[in-house]
Amino acid sequence: NFQAYRESIGNSKNSISAYMRAVRAIYNGAIAEGRFRTDKNPFLQFKVPSTSRTKKRAIIKESFFRIKKLEYQEGSPLWHSKNYGLIMFNCRGMNFADLVKLKVKHIEDDRVNYGRSKTGEAISIGMTPELQKIISYYSEGKSPQDYLFPANNDGSTKSFEKYKSQRRRMNGYL
Repeated sequence: NFQAYRESIGNSKNSISAYMRAVRAIYNGAIAEGRFRTDKNPFLQFKVPSTSRTKKRAIIKESFFRIKKLEYQEGSPLWHSKNYGLIMFNCRGMNFADLVKLKVKHIEDDRVNYGRSKTGEAISIGMTPELQKIISYYSEGKSPQDYLFPANNDGSTKSFEKYKSQRRRMNGYL
């Protein structure tokens, strides 16, 4: 019924599959923790819908290089958004969630070291001259525990709401 409902409101196969995998994980977790007992596990017969490859949504390289050449007034929202995009590009496609969690202490020995939020994977990126210039601007006058960027995403609900708003604005500017 849940799958049929998701289909009726227009969710894609991939979205429905993600929802169903989450429901299955919660259900199986409750059983494993002894919070729920069942004689029949519906997920033994029910098959989660398969996913299909999604179309790549990245911009083409030429468009990105045109963005790099754009000049904006220093400190303007467009200027910051361009910088954030360049940092993410120079950090091998860092996502915005990881960007806003960067602290000054994550910059050491001409490297950016951080833990990927989604997977926990430790990542270390060598600094390009472009990345060094941008990070120098944002780290100036800050202590090692300070966030590099104004989102200050510490994982709390309040900072997450601020993060979502900033991500939406940055994406719009980009």
